[in-house]
Amino acid sequence: ALRAAAGLASMIGDRSVKQALSEGTERFRSILLADLAAEDVVDRKREGASDPNYLFRRSVPGTSCDAFVSHSWDDDPAAKWAALQQWRSTFIAQHGREPWIWFDKACMDQTNLNDETWALPVYLGNCDSLLILSGIHYWSRLWCVLELFVYFHMGGNKVGPLEVLPVYRNGHEQE
Repeated sequence: ALRAAAGLASMIGDRSVKQALSEGTERFRSILLADLAAEDVVDRKREGASDPNYLFRRSVPGTSCDAFVSHSWDDDPAAKWAALQQWRSTFIAQHGREPWIWFDKACMDQTNLNDETWALPVYLGNCDSLLILSGIHYWSRLWCVLELFVYFHMGGNKVGPLEVLPVYRNGHEQE
């Protein structure tokens, strides 16, 4: 499964499969969900933060994590945060510990995104599950659809569970 992800990464990043697997695994990071704040899901850059990598510095290198969080920055931040916290509570109840997640702003060097985006398939391949925060904009975003494609290309549920959490704006649940 990870080799399939590396194959896709090699096409995106103009690297050999071996290079993509090696470099992507070496760059992989995760963060404890408890280390995120509601402000961190508002937009790509936290208001008033002079350091674009303030959150990246809180993530740690590793080889795996509990969930790859796929979301659209255009969806309602408060609703995304509420969905993440609901998922977190369920995870803690089931596993007795905080979940480690891959979250783009925390796990990719924000000052060097061109050298990071090609590795998204490898990053996803290093996670135990795919957690989709599905709002009204999610399915229209190319990277979101690519992440889902990678998941199925790697074997879908054979790789790990897929969980889709609806992200509704308060008062707009019918959207």
